[in-house]
Amino acid sequence: MKILATLVEPDEGSAQLDGLNLVEQKDETRKILGYLPQEFGVYPKMTAIDLLEHLAVMKGITNGKERKEIVDALLQQTNLWDSRKKALGAYSGGMKQRFGIAQALLANPKLIIVDEPTAGLDPAERNRFLNLLSGIGRQVVVILSTHIVDDVRELCSRMAIISQGQLLLEGEPNQCLEKLTGCIWEDCGNRCGTALASSVPKRIWKMCIFLISLTRKAFPRTEYVLDIFLVRAQIAFSQHFHLHLFRDSLFHDVFFRLGGGLQPHWRR
Repeated sequence: MKILATLVEPDEGSAQLDGLNLVEQKDETRKILGYLPQEFGVYPKMTAIDLLEHLAVMKGITNGKERKEIVDALLQQTNLWDSRKKALGAYSGGMKQRFGIAQALLANPKLIIVDEPTAGLDPAERNRFLNLLSGIGRQVVVILSTHIVDDVRELCSRMAIISQGQLLLEGEPNQCLEKLTGCIWEDCGNRCGTALASSVPKRIWKMCIFLISLTRKAFPRTEYVLDIFLVRAQIAFSQHFHLHLFRDSLFHDVFFRLGGGLQPHWRR
């Protein structure tokens, strides 16, 4: 993302947007780029409207009337109009993120890059920010990085998973989710198993557990097949039953499945 934002030189490769080489034509790229890093600084004693005016001048918007119209429109769009004369040092985390988007939208960029935009936000601010990004994404290209996978499902038309510099997966979120259908198990926990066990004679459960353990030792690859039909139970000093059944795949499972050889996600 820093390479695309012209902040870091790449070792190799290229990136194109509408015929523009983002790696080699840095000055031209910055004219069409809006960038919101994960952490960014503001002048804490300046108001939002004053700092946006200052940044607009730096972006090349020198006409005073045009600049005022753009700044006012961005403050309205990011829901900061009522706080436009408030010092930025007194803004909440979500308000600062929305101000960051406002500055990224100066000069009508064609490409917006945002890095972990919802990290640390409370649920209300997160929803407000996601709605803002969703609206922006209808007009411009938005590249978003996040560790909150629900952000991807709610916002993105296409996604990619990168680990250790390698591209593991690329595609539409729903298509990636469909690939895990029938592969995810649910651990219902002791309570579910105990309720089921209470209706079955204890000697039958002991026999089932004994047969399952023998079968698994003899045929390790049958473990998941057995779990479809039988209860996976343990009896120590008291009865403890665990029931593992198929469940619908969740968006988190896409990341767990590709995360360096992790086993299927067991969700208690």
